[in-house]
Amino acid sequence: MNESSSTESCVVVGAGPAGMMLAYLLARSGVEVTLLESHRDFDRDFRGDSLHPYTLELLDALGLAERLLELPHFPARLFRLHTPHGTLTTADYGKLRTRFNYVALMPQARFLDFLAAEAAWLPAFTLRMGAKVNGLVQDEAGRVTGVRFRDELGEHERASSLVIGADGRFSKVRRLAEIPAHPLGASSDLLWFRLPRHDDDPPEADVDLYFGSDHYVGLLGGPTDWQVGYALPKGDYAVARAAGPAPIRDFVAGHVPWLADRVHLLRDFAQTTLLSVDIARVDTWHRPGLLLIGDAAHVIPPWAATAS
Repeated sequence: MNESSSTESCVVVGAGPAGMMLAYLLARSGVEVTLLESHRDFDRDFRGDSLHPYTLELLDALGLAERLLELPHFPARLFRLHTPHGTLTTADYGKLRTRFNYVALMPQARFLDFLAAEAAWLPAFTLRMGAKVNGLVQDEAGRVTGVRFRDELGEHERASSLVIGADGRFSKVRRLAEIPAHPLGASSDLLWFRLPRHDDDPPEADVDLYFGSDHYVGLLGGPTDWQVGYALPKGDYAVARAAGPAPIRDFVAGHVPWLADRVHLLRDFAQTTLLSVDIARVDTWHRPGLLLIGDAAHVIPPWAATAS
């Protein structure tokens, strides 16, 4: 099935924060934009749950911040590193001269639901969930002029003045465009899980990394729980799974003592989610008719994303 487009139109592939925000801004400016997302919903756990002060200022300028911050979130003001030699505060957002002097920790799915609902009011915006891109359309000169994708209704072709790949570190658009990404040497992966928050938890524990001799654990605060990320040597997931959750519990209890009273709640690996950490970039983010943004163009590790 062929689908036409206007002379000023854009297809954005990937409805993560970068793709969703860009699609919203384009549609708000009157550009006809189709946003294609391969999943049927946004409910995927442990994905970039932080909204930084500058992001909140931009959302405020768009008239969105006040309504967004009515959703449950946790205002994190400190980013700290705990090492065997002491604690280093690398960021104190409370010192920023803005009313958004914190990082809002909010499940990414709720942020995307909110932004999708706001964009739905714009006549130029179309969101298609469950749409898996499987090809690029090109003219005789090699310029990208659209995409092919499949959804529950079958195969489709969407013409566009510009195709934007915002589909993450494993970007299908990038592969289809034959643009190579160069790895820059990630050395660890992360196992994420949740532990409940207690009223007497340290009030300054917002976004913290705790380092041991061969592992580290990261914490992200939330209104009712802590997101805990346990570092594994790159590719050692099978080894860790065979060992079970006991070594993880022991490490967390030993390096974050105030969580020792609840680490027993991590009983099974089914409670964890593996994040395969990658650090990579492409040399050229574009070709005629096509642009890569976000992780599709430059993958950064989660601690860099949180601290930036």
